[in-house]
Amino acid sequence: MKLIDLVNNFLDDRERHPRRYPGLRNLDPAGLLRDENPYSLLRIHPEADGELTFLNPEGKATGQAGKNFSRGLAHSIGESLRGAPNKKAARTVYEAFIAYLRGRHSLVPEIDWPPVDAGNRFERILFIAKYLQDPENDIHSLADILKVSERTIEDDLRILRGRGEDYLQVSGRIFKIGGMERRRGRVEFDSTAHPLFLIPNLTQAILLLEGLRAMSLRQPNREAARRTAAEIWNQLSAYAKARIRRVREKLFPGGAEWYEELESMDGEEGFLSEAACGRLGRNVVMDCLKNGKSCLLRFRENREESKFYENCRITRIEGDFLNFECGGRTFEKKFSDLLDNGYSKDDFFEN
Repeated sequence: MKLIDLVNNFLDDRERHPRRYPGLRNLDPAGLLRDENPYSLLRIHPEADGELTFLNPEGKATGQAGKNFSRGLAHSIGESLRGAPNKKAARTVYEAFIAYLRGRHSLVPEIDWPPVDAGNRFERILFIAKYLQDPENDIHSLADILKVSERTIEDDLRILRGRGEDYLQVSGRIFKIGGMERRRGRVEFDSTAHPLFLIPNLTQAILLLEGLRAMSLRQPNREAARRTAAEIWNQLSAYAKARIRRVREKLFPGGAEWYEELESMDGEEGFLSEAACGRLGRNVVMDCLKNGKSCLLRFRENREESKFYENCRITRIEGDFLNFECGGRTFEKKFSDLLDNGYSKDDFFEN
């Protein structure tokens, strides 16, 4: 018996007993397994014509040779999946084929299936954005994980960076990540993006927006909170916005100007690095605290005087107090006394 016999027996079994394979009803397993396609299993597997001498008289795999064949077959299936244009359909076929091999011949090819539908560009790009957040993960492993070509990965990275005319949009918002730098097969980000796609009901949407409104009242959180809220608000339909405006007044009286502010932010890009968000919001405190960056601070000392603190390291935010180190000393100051802040004198801004 050869691999081609296993394939033909599987296809015959599917023809005779279609109810065993409901997932294959509208698919063409033969095109993936044995036809002349460059990605078909029989064309890819290096020993497709080799005798399977490890099968006993009952057709069951035995010994180390059977295990070695399963490993080799798993690799070939992965390569076939990489070349298949419809990866979701190919996976369905191979899952049925593997189940058949396991039941009839005790062959167990262990496949590292892609963690997302790699044939869906949107899903693939989101996975890449999340995967590369970890500095230990390298670009070259993505092609094997997703079972796609290196060229596909490079195209996806170009789209993710917003290079050229092709880009990704989600609910009308551009999804791209700037500040990506490649070094030795890895990617370094100025700030990592964390894609979230929520499907809240109206009450949940109101709670999210009102929670962010409350957070925006605290000085270090304002810009991050208002931009997050704008991301949510501007993905809602006109009907949902009108309903929220009517209903929320009964739950959270006042604060209608918050929603007018969010409406005015329509059209702004979806992702901003923490540094960019800090500069736009005229407050870099959160970025410096989280990422250990140094900053320049100016505090009100009394009614008439202020003082600059250079090369500060922010250590903690507690309530309305900001703790930081500067010149070998530790300070605790009220946020309400913070007049200006920046990364350095070069981009220092006046309020």
